[in-house]
Amino acid sequence: MKLLVAIFCFFALTACAQLTHKNNTIIFDSYQKYVDMLNEPNSYSNKELESIWASYSNRYQNEMLNTRQKTPELLRRLIKNYLSFPQLLKAKISHFESIDNENGCLVINGKSIENEKITFYITFVHYGNWTIDKISIEHMANYNQYIMEANCAKSFRDDLRTKEMISQ
Repeated sequence: MKLLVAIFCFFALTACAQLTHKNNTIIFDSYQKYVDMLNEPNSYSNKELESIWASYSNRYQNEMLNTRQKTPELLRRLIKNYLSFPQLLKAKISHFESIDNENGCLVINGKSIENEKITFYITFVHYGNWTIDKISIEHMANYNQYIMEANCAKSFRDDLRTKEMISQ
């Protein structure tokens, strides 16, 4: 009987661990789909441009357009100059994510294409699917400065900004 209970507990814990792992990559999976769309900015069809653009929240889209009319040429320029930020990352070292109701955040630590230590802090909003709402890119002096958790609370982001200003 004890053996059956032990086996049941083992399988229950294993299932919970796998379920937790799967759910803990929802935001990262959305980010990875976005990265996969960013191959060659100049060769995008209009449909692909719209898919990439749809990866961003309405607030972010309005901020990027800034009263300019959305055209395929403008989207290509925005993608090449601003929205292709994942291409700055040569190697991912770690990532952390957190979901708080309709908000999510993702921290990605890694090495930049210039071999510098870099961290992306990306906030997401959920309106049917996860869309990028804000991006912060930080260059770190050493590995100890990497952000080792994702926390969507505004107070956490404010604390990060304060620490960043103090360290400069």
